[in-house]
Amino acid sequence: MLLSIAMIVKNEEKNIEKCLQALELLKDKINYEIIIVDTGSTDNTINIAKKYTEKIYEHEWNNDFAEMRNLSIKYCNGDWILVIDADEILANPSELIEFFKEKYKSYNSAIVKFNNYTSEDMYIIGGLVRVFKNDDDFYYAGRVHEQPMFKKPTYMTNITFNHYGYIRNDYDLMEYKYDRNIKLLLKDLDEGKDTIYTLFQLSQSYSMANKKNEALKSIDKAYKMVRNNKDTRNQTKYLYVYRQLAIELFHMGDYERTIEVCEQAVLLSNSFIDFYYMLAKSNKFLKNYSKAEKYFNEYFKLYEKNKQGVVDYTTVTDFSTSRYDDMVVDRILNLFELKNYKKVIELCENLNEKQKYELNQIILYSFISEREYEKIADFYKDKEIKENDIETIGSVMGKIMLDSLNDDFNHMFNSFKGLNKTLDCYLKHIIFNDKTDIPNIEVNYKNYYLWKAEILKLKIKEDISVLEKIKNLDNMDKEKYLDYVCNDYECIKILNDYDKDNFLCSDVRNLCFFIMIEKKLMFLSCVEREKLESLLHRAFINNINLMQQTYNFDIVNEENSKFILSRYQYFWYKIYNIINKYSNDKLCYIKNLKNLVQDMPEFKKILESLSSKINDNLVSDEMKNEKQNVLASVEELVKNNILDEAENILRELDDLFIYDVDIKNYLGVVLFLKGQLDDALINLALSNTLKQSNFDTIYNLACVLEAKQSFDKAKYYYSKAYELCQDEELKLQISNIMAMLDKQ
Repeated sequence: MLLSIAMIVKNEEKNIEKCLQALELLKDKINYEIIIVDTGSTDNTINIAKKYTEKIYEHEWNNDFAEMRNLSIKYCNGDWILVIDADEILANPSELIEFFKEKYKSYNSAIVKFNNYTSEDMYIIGGLVRVFKNDDDFYYAGRVHEQPMFKKPTYMTNITFNHYGYIRNDYDLMEYKYDRNIKLLLKDLDEGKDTIYTLFQLSQSYSMANKKNEALKSIDKAYKMVRNNKDTRNQTKYLYVYRQLAIELFHMGDYERTIEVCEQAVLLSNSFIDFYYMLAKSNKFLKNYSKAEKYFNEYFKLYEKNKQGVVDYTTVTDFSTSRYDDMVVDRILNLFELKNYKKVIELCENLNEKQKYELNQIILYSFISEREYEKIADFYKDKEIKENDIETIGSVMGKIMLDSLNDDFNHMFNSFKGLNKTLDCYLKHIIFNDKTDIPNIEVNYKNYYLWKAEILKLKIKEDISVLEKIKNLDNMDKEKYLDYVCNDYECIKILNDYDKDNFLCSDVRNLCFFIMIEKKLMFLSCVEREKLESLLHRAFINNINLMQQTYNFDIVNEENSKFILSRYQYFWYKIYNIINKYSNDKLCYIKNLKNLVQDMPEFKKILESLSSKINDNLVSDEMKNEKQNVLASVEELVKNNILDEAENILRELDDLFIYDVDIKNYLGVVLFLKGQLDDALINLALSNTLKQSNFDTIYNLACVLEAKQSFDKAKYYYSKAYELCQDEELKLQISNIMAMLDKQ
């Protein structure tokens, strides 16, 4: 018999059928047998196994994997042994068949590859020695994570198994295996069994459970034990310790020590590819690009050697061979940092389309830096220029000009000319500062790109209506566009005016957009104080109006609002409650604002602005009682058209009382009569926000909006006033006004 396939199993009914079915494809191709040692299954494992083999042997589990594995080997009659587990499925039987045609005769063992799944669609590729010539010297050692004691030479095959034993969405299985392995390993450690190897396995188990500190402590202890042994040959035996320590350090971002450990390891053996992988990557992370290039070279040399099949080392897993494609990309990035653009161009010629797409900026930059203009045409030959291509080309051209590496502007422009009309216009703007064609570019702003944001910024300065194309985008794109245009002072002024002109819109989608604009503007240091005060009042009114339209304030109350609202909404909700509670108690009002600064320090600037005009004069009970008399006198002044005096009195009252709805309403009326429509609107809107369903305020708002020729909004507030009106004659007047507005 040529081959014995040896397995030890326990309660594997979920996996074993798939495993054994995959082996059926070896029939009539290889003379083989399947040996199964069951260690105490209580499910349907044995019954399933009997469908595929009669050679099933039952032994009691003794907490020693190596002993169980050696028992299975004793039952093997083949000249060769393949050791597998029930959660491992042969992915390519042809490779196993091919190995046992002739190749096996030159070797004593072979490495097979594993796709070690950590979730349903993610896996790590590694290699283990699992194929052995069956002789008296071959056995396993180690209570857990048992290791084969085998003979060389060893062949690295392409035989591949999909391994599902450590799939990380099966938390019960992961916890069971972790607890089982840790207990066995700690027992081995207590008994002093091969302490270095046991610490190594402890580190791996801790690492798989994401206990990185424990993993590092365990392997560091093993490493120190190895280093204390001055016998170099003995240290070579423990290269896997160096590797595990380097991996833990590498994954924790300690690149300096990773380099130290790997450099020690390659002095002992220069044929371990993982060390060169970590040396190259660590040096690149530390910006030691020249050293990194040296190790990239060594990695690729060793990769080519290992492809031939013969290896003079074995390792628990060889993760870096599977990272070849990533290493190619990383090396190109490293060469780019070294400004070796010719080598970058050379290596990029062999990339696949996906890699070229990932590195397209670097490739283009290298072409232009080396003035390889004809290669640009080849790069985009027969290719439709898409939005991301415009982004790439624009970004590269900007960087080239910033770095002053090429002043051959006409050649650069002509390299891309004619590929795409939008690209032509955009490059003319970047290279020659020519904006003449920008107004004629039609841009679909869906899916944010920097070049679109730049065009948007230029178009906003010509015609603010372009923002109508932004309103219906998703919030993430809107945020990005607004962030970009808010870096331009002229755009900031335009946006503020745009927000002011659209104040009190009733459409929820539009309201959300203006709230987003206000949020961007209010945190800018360049917004003037007077404009900031008006902006903050608009933001307050719009946010409260939106929340009143979209939330039930019986549910969104002071107790649970923090857990329902966004932090920004919660801030305005708190301001709203503080005003309503303490508008007649100045000390409590100021105290609560200060407390809010402590809780939400990012809003300090806003709170300072809101409280800056509050004077120290306290409101007495006498003043509260006198307020209505003063307002009555103001009403008389208004009737007699003595508006300046009326405004002065109201301003004094407004400074004394905090956001009093009656005072704000009167002040809004006076300002309206004086033709100060924007200020009138803010005061009336504040009054309406703080006291809903007040006919006088809503009617006054409608009048101001009509005067501002905001007819749709005026009609909206007239209709609300009509619903609240108790005077039939006045209702008829309002109805006539709305009919007239319909004709506007």
